[in-house]
Amino acid sequence: MRQVFAAVAVALWLLAVPGAALGSGWVIETTDPDFPDDRTTYFFSDGKVRVEGLVEGLVFLVHLEAGEGYIVDERAFRYGGGKMEFILEAVEARRKEETGSDPSAVMPQVTLERVSGDEKVAGFVTEHYRVFQEDLLVEELWFAPEIDAVTGGAGGSLFSMLDVMTGGGDGERGGFPPGYEEQESYRELLRTGYAVRKITYYRKAENRVEVVRAERKKLPPEIFSIPPGMAEAGYLELFFGRN
Repeated sequence: MRQVFAAVAVALWLLAVPGAALGSGWVIETTDPDFPDDRTTYFFSDGKVRVEGLVEGLVFLVHLEAGEGYIVDERAFRYGGGKMEFILEAVEARRKEETGSDPSAVMPQVTLERVSGDEKVAGFVTEHYRVFQEDLLVEELWFAPEIDAVTGGAGGSLFSMLDVMTGGGDGERGGFPPGYEEQESYRELLRTGYAVRKITYYRKAENRVEVVRAERKKLPPEIFSIPPGMAEAGYLELFFGRN
């Protein structure tokens, strides 16, 4: 299984329950061009998000307005999660115990640079930005303002929540949240639109993610909920216990 700490991949799942009310939304599929068969699919509707393929065998559910996140293991028929503050507390404690990193470290200096010119990516006109942390290029993003899958700055909340839910931080840069992703200027940047291309730079490697499909679609609300009768498990037990 590929590392999931390098940001935010395999199968589409969409089952419309007969007679269910449908909400308008987006389906966005992404991949790393070096691994084109390895896909992550995001389903967006009414402030709720379903993510498939980010971690093999797990589905992520994020309820932005409620500030809640869940992971679902459909094969084991178990789920875990709840309020994000409790997930963050548990994940930070585990990471600190394993690495000795201090989650209360001082926020780094972050600089944003707009690259001139507009480029089309996945058929969408984009705005290109570079992100520097302490004068080191750490990320490039190509935003498509036309994709309004998440609005009002919710994109910053979504990907911050997913970062926490998948363990947070990245060992290659030796960082631990709070990092540039937690800076208000970076979160403000995420209000620009949906990033249809994202390159994250590490000391010895880089991670590239691109949108290969983005379409508006009516989605059944059931896909954003915990399936009835599913057994609850501890979040850390369900996520980290599988690796």
